[in-house]
Amino acid sequence: MGVPKELVFGVDYLEPNKITEREIARFRAEYFIPDSVGMRIPNPTESLSGPKDGEVVFFTDVLLQGVRLPLQPAVQRILAQIGYALGQFNPNFWVALMGVVTAFGMAGEGEPSYEQFSHLYSVTKSKCADHGGWVQANCLKATERGDFVNAVPTSQKTWRKWRVLLSGD
Repeated sequence: MGVPKELVFGVDYLEPNKITEREIARFRAEYFIPDSVGMRIPNPTESLSGPKDGEVVFFTDVLLQGVRLPLQPAVQRILAQIGYALGQFNPNFWVALMGVVTAFGMAGEGEPSYEQFSHLYSVTKSKCADHGGWVQANCLKATERGDFVNAVPTSQKTWRKWRVLLSGD
């Protein structure tokens, strides 16, 4: 019987992290991140696919997509239903999710449910090895009815260089 191969996670093979303590302080101030949300820089030898108990990987570029910490209750519920770790979602997933959350709020419909989000988007793990298995949202029936959220960037290459480990709220 053969020895099972060790699982390979794209998040463990990222280019060097560019975030500094100064940037963390700036993010806290600019995006009103409370002290109850722990943020720390992972050390270069730390496995991001297996962070310490109570920690999750977070790519700070998604703050530009409207994500706020602590996460909104609707966002928490939708992510819990999807079932992937916070650090597995690519930036365009966040564009789609936050676009839906914002549109529901603007329409006076309150917060969207997972069922409503999944009516508009399918959530899939990228099969391309270059993407390291990131989770993406694909608009359902886009050819028939158009994209719900359009003008999504086709390429965002720097987001993986800006990461922290979150804990707490």
